[in-house]
Amino acid sequence: MVTIEPVTIQIANFLITIFNGMIIGLLFDGYRVLRGIMTPKMLITELGDLLFWLIATMLVFGTLIFINWGEVRLYIFIGLMIGFVLYMRLFSRYILRLLKRLWDYSRIGAAFLNTIICKLLLWCIKVLFFPLKWLYVKPGGYLIKSVHKAGKNCSRVLIKRWCKREDPEEQPPIEPPV
Repeated sequence: MVTIEPVTIQIANFLITIFNGMIIGLLFDGYRVLRGIMTPKMLITELGDLLFWLIATMLVFGTLIFINWGEVRLYIFIGLMIGFVLYMRLFSRYILRLLKRLWDYSRIGAAFLNTIICKLLLWCIKVLFFPLKWLYVKPGGYLIKSVHKAGKNCSRVLIKRWCKREDPEEQPPIEPPV
C-alpha cells in the first residue's frame, strides 16, 4: 500500500530543499573565493571540484534522509535548482564581496599581529638577555684582550728564543754517562 504524504509536509520539504540549494550556492561562492585566492594548478583544481561536489552530495543526502527518509522526488531537484538560482541572483555578488573583504581584512590583521608579536618577542628577548649580554660582553671582552696580549707576549718570547743563535762553545760540556 502506497502512502501519500500530506501537502503541507511536501511544501515544507520543498522549502527545505530550496534552502539547501541556497546553502550549496553559498558553499560554491566560498569555493570560488578560495580558488581565486590560492590560484591552484589543474590537478588541485580538479581535486577541489571533486571535494566540493562530495560535500554538496553529502549535504543533499543528509537533508533527504532527514526530511523524507531518502525518497527522491521531482520536487526535490526542482527545489535545489530554485534555491541555487535564487541565491546566485539575489545574494551571490554581496556574499562574494563580503568574503573578499573578510579575506583582505584577515590578511591585514594577520600581518599587523605578526608585526606586533615579532616586535614584542624581540623586545622581551632583549630585556631578558640584557643581563646575560652584559655578563658575557664586559668580562668576555676583558678576557679576550688579556689572552690576546698574553699571546702577543708569548709569541715574541718564542720568536726571540728561536731566532737566537747559541754558540756551541757557550754550552756546558756533555758528560758521558757513567
